[in-house]
Amino acid sequence: MIPLLNFQSLSHTQINMINDYKPMTNLSIVVSDNSSPREIYPWWRIRSHFVRECLAEVAGTFIMMVFINGVVAQVVLGEGKNGDYTHISIGCGLAVMLGIHAAGGVSGAHLNPAISIALAVYNRFPWKKVPMY
Repeated sequence: MIPLLNFQSLSHTQINMINDYKPMTNLSIVVSDNSSPREIYPWWRIRSHFVRECLAEVAGTFIMMVFINGVVAQVVLGEGKNGDYTHISIGCGLAVMLGIHAAGGVSGAHLNPAISIALAVYNRFPWKKVPMY
């Protein structure tokens, strides 16, 4: 609920400011055309969508494998003192989730050739992209 103004406690100047209030009707937006394409697209940005998709798949698979191998190494090398198979299951699930989160927005996060091939068989993915995925 919005509190009501107590006009008795306001000075005459404050009351006049409230009475004279006019909302802005004319907004001027200044657009600068001083930017070059070099500034919009920095040198490190990859412009090819296909290359970005491939790199996203590599990054997603890398993230997934690092986390899976890390959690398995923790349990196996710790001889059960640092966790058990439940930790491996949870770690693998989180690893897949992080890999999908990293690559999903760019490439669809297949992260597994079997997924790419299955999608291509059912005409949901172009065959020409399957070798790179």
